[in-house]
Amino acid sequence: MAVTAGAHSGGRAVVRFGWRPVGAAAFVLAAAGAALAPHSGLWTGLVPGFALLAFGLGAAFVCATTAALSEVAPEHSGLASGVVGTSHELGAAIGVAALASGGLTVLPFPALALALATAALLPSGRPSPTAARAMAH
Repeated sequence: MAVTAGAHSGGRAVVRFGWRPVGAAAFVLAAAGAALAPHSGLWTGLVPGFALLAFGLGAAFVCATTAALSEVAPEHSGLASGVVGTSHELGAAIGVAALASGGLTVLPFPALALALATAALLPSGRPSPTAARAMAH
């Protein structure tokens, strides 16, 4: 549920504020959730931490996907979408491997690194709301 809420919020925010600020905020939220998760108990640390982490990642996925597909020609959109999907799966596999080898305490560091790297990873600007509506119809 948190990923869905984050994706919905991220989709609305990216049109209003742009990819870079929303992407950076999403990874900061994910890092905060990751930092909270290994502390305290199940209901005071792990569950709220993972919920915040999932919310941030939901918004980050929207930023990554819309940024990656924003300038792709229609005839290449299937290929580009496949590359984005593969990248998400590969990133998840690497994340699980890193988590298994390093434990929950190392989880915030990659998210913070990505928050700082959004200026280089995400394009400036924001998607056009009119183009998004036109593509939906």
